[in-house]
Amino acid sequence: MKKFENLESLWREQAIDVPGAAKQARATQVAIDRDVNRRGRILNWGVGCLVFGIIVTPLLAVLGYVHAGRPMTLMGLLHHAILLALQVGMLIGLLRRIRAHRKLLQKSAANVQENARVALEVIEEEMRDYRTAARIFPVLVLLDFASVANNFALGYFDEAGLGLRLLLVLAFSLMVGAVALRHYRYVLQPQKKQLVDLLDDLDAPQGGSTSR
Repeated sequence: MKKFENLESLWREQAIDVPGAAKQARATQVAIDRDVNRRGRILNWGVGCLVFGIIVTPLLAVLGYVHAGRPMTLMGLLHHAILLALQVGMLIGLLRRIRAHRKLLQKSAANVQENARVALEVIEEEMRDYRTAARIFPVLVLLDFASVANNFALGYFDEAGLGLRLLLVLAFSLMVGAVALRHYRYVLQPQKKQLVDLLDDLDAPQGGSTSR
């Protein structure tokens, strides 16, 4: 796929008389190029984090059981098994997303409409990923709460330690959720609307475009 560097010239070639078209084309060119590259970096970063987690999480569990003298309980084993299954599932999902993203970038972009449609697909794909993560995230939070409660039941810390750990889990979860929600609402949704409006302008009849 082109890197959208010729977006403005392609727009001019289509002879669409839209007020401020050249300025909007330049802004869209920069935004599209940045967002496409950013999504690729996020996917690769996510794979690296998950691989690290899949390797480190079982090692920490083994160290906790062997060196810290913690007993191996059914709740603990269930917690680690579910967490590992979720991590592996998310890793598989991310690898599929990377493959789909690369196929998307290989699409031919012979004109402005194709460039914008590919960019819109990238944004919509990222929004779907956020919605999927929103369904998985509460499960991870509940797993953390269950792990803390189980460790308290085993006597690893007192009630003050229980309250502190639960508060830390809650605060971290709220922070991550707030950042993700803000990005979804104030970055992805406006970008999608911008691209949809751009496509509406480009797909509109030449005479109708001037009436907007």
